[in-house]
Amino acid sequence: MKAMKKGMALVLCLVLCVTVLTGCGGSKALEQIKPQEGKEVYTLTGECTAEVKDGKITIYLTSNLLEGTVACFSVDNYDGEELVNESYAISGETVSVSFDIPAEWEGKAVYATVTAAPSLAKQPGEVTDAYGRYFQNIDGENIIWNKTENIFIAQSGKIEL
Repeated sequence: MKAMKKGMALVLCLVLCVTVLTGCGGSKALEQIKPQEGKEVYTLTGECTAEVKDGKITIYLTSNLLEGTVACFSVDNYDGEELVNESYAISGETVSVSFDIPAEWEGKAVYATVTAAPSLAKQPGEVTDAYGRYFQNIDGENIIWNKTENIFIAQSGKIEL
C-alpha cells in the first residue's frame, strides 16, 4: 500500500513538472504593432527642461510633435510618483506649462516629464490619422512601447526644490 502511495506521488510530481515546463515554453513573444502600410512614419524628437522661479516650476517642451497633439505635462518625485499633471494641446515648437510649488515639495528632488499617447488623452483625428490609432506610425529616441501602443516621452534632469 505504501509503495502504491509513493508511486502515485511520483506520477503526480512528474505530471506537475511536465505541465509547468510546457506552460513556460509555449508562450508567444509580444510583438510591437507595425506601422500602417503606405503611411508615413514620423521620427519624433523632443527635449524637456524645467526652471524653478518665484514659487513655480515651469516645464518647457521643445519637440516636433504635430500641432494639436495632446501631451501630459507632469512633475514626478524621485520614486516616479506623479505629483501633479495637466494635459495641453501642442501649439508651436516650444510649449511651456507652469505649476505652483506647494510647501510639501520643498527640499525634494523632482523631474519634469512630458508624455503623449492615445491612452493618456483623447487625441484629435488629425493626429491619429497621421500617427495611427496606437501611435504605431512614430519612432525615434523619445519613443517607448508598452505592449499596446507607442508613447512619446521626454524627461528633464533632476530638479532640487
